[in-house]
Amino acid sequence: MEYTISKLAKLANVSARTLRYYDEINLLKPTRINSSGYRIYGQNGVVRLQQILFFRELGVELETITSIMNNPEFDKTKALESHLYQLEQKKSRLEKLIETVEKTIAYERGEIQMSDQQKFEAFKDKLIQENEEKYGEEIRDKYGKKTVEESNAKFKNMSQEQYDEMVKIGEEIFELLPKAMCGDDVHINSKKTIPYIVNTASKWMPNSEDVMGWDIKNDGLHVIFSKSIPSIISTWLGPFIQEFLKENNLKQTNINYFVAHPGGKKVLSAYLEALDLSEQHINFSSEILKKHGNMSSPTVLYVLEKYMLSECRAGDYGLMVALGPGFSGEAVILQWRD
Repeated sequence: MEYTISKLAKLANVSARTLRYYDEINLLKPTRINSSGYRIYGQNGVVRLQQILFFRELGVELETITSIMNNPEFDKTKALESHLYQLEQKKSRLEKLIETVEKTIAYERGEIQMSDQQKFEAFKDKLIQENEEKYGEEIRDKYGKKTVEESNAKFKNMSQEQYDEMVKIGEEIFELLPKAMCGDDVHINSKKTIPYIVNTASKWMPNSEDVMGWDIKNDGLHVIFSKSIPSIISTWLGPFIQEFLKENNLKQTNINYFVAHPGGKKVLSAYLEALDLSEQHINFSSEILKKHGNMSSPTVLYVLEKYMLSECRAGDYGLMVALGPGFSGEAVILQWRD
């Protein structure tokens, strides 16, 4: 059976304008255009519109629906099974809420007793279900079905006091997260000075694939670490850093702390030569290298931690430098502030 746009709109209880829009965004195309220029929809169009409305009922955005349904691997049967499951869960939540409202009315009338835990069961069920819809498959794969179900049961059996405490802890965590990121506009109650990012710079050395990186072979990944890296630091990194400091109206003498990626003893020595620094500037880098070795570019964060745990003066500048595949260099100007 075929439908004109107005008849299909009436059948599905949507507007003709909605169907025209679905056509424009390539979500629901008519089967054909008749001689009078009207859109005509066949059975496939009816089935597709039903799927679209199922998605919309579940709160899925049109952009997402278009992406899903235009995927060549889209399976209508699996989609229907998923719709059914989610609608059943929604029905279950509504029934639980209705039951809780009915019990609360009876409690207010003095007809039954109702514990504080019973008053909030439906809301806890809703939170659990929302979490299941978003992360259910992922957390079961990661922690196992038994662990997740035990966690859900523990949550459902929380007293109101326990639930309030959990919410309070969650709010405190979210309040502290921005402070942990040390953003420039975040006030942190701390007696220690904290490094703030002033500026960053990156530079890549052309035709340097054979200097540092990875070589993929049949038996796995083989590191590429050229013996020429110390000399490259001396001739290539030095001018890069000098230019970076100049752009920020700084000189090498303004740098109090050198947070260096400890790529090896020869690399650290090359830093000193290229940037005209003293042995004192690489004390922390040398200590990390001795204790942990070169753990690739993130090693510089261990060096930064050492500086953050030490007594650094407010107003002092630091330079953080890390090297990576490519060959590439990353630099960050830091300033310690109260």
